[in-house]
Amino acid sequence: MKGIFLMLIIAFLLLGCLGERGGQATGGPTGNETVRTPDGTGTGKGTGDGTGNETALPVPDEAKVRLPDGKIIGCELALTQQEIQLGLMGRNGLCGSCGMLFIFNNEGRHGFWMKNMKFNIDIIFIGKDWKVVGIAQDAPPCKSEPCTVYYPDSDALYVLELNANSTSEHGIKIGSEIARIE
Repeated sequence: MKGIFLMLIIAFLLLGCLGERGGQATGGPTGNETVRTPDGTGTGKGTGDGTGNETALPVPDEAKVRLPDGKIIGCELALTQQEIQLGLMGRNGLCGSCGMLFIFNNEGRHGFWMKNMKFNIDIIFIGKDWKVVGIAQDAPPCKSEPCTVYYPDSDALYVLELNANSTSEHGIKIGSEIARIE
């Protein structure tokens, strides 16, 4: 009984924190703010209605990375502990040129799980030199606990989440270099 009560308190605290970001778990567009599309082609309003703009990124929290085959991906940044914990939870998907880049304060074997996810993704663990040190390809949403936790083979400072099978499509493997571009 105490465990359930504690979980309810934590849930209410988390919901209160989400209000700071317009009700979006990971800072996605609400339809009211000006956004820049991930490929940098312009600005517009995030719609969340499946028209292609639902994954547009808020202007301040983005970066771009270049994959080994030259493909440019617009990435929402996860910098704070809260952003890192929430990640892509609750989202319906990513556009083809979208991703989420997690930036940690320290290198480590940071574990990722797929709790409250709605779609499969590739999880790419990247070292401080921007070389890939681990890949969890086509990681499925967790359907029941305990959820699988994915870890890199060695220490990572960054993690890039992309659509499932992006690693195969873009030739990403252990040792590949991912380049962050401004």
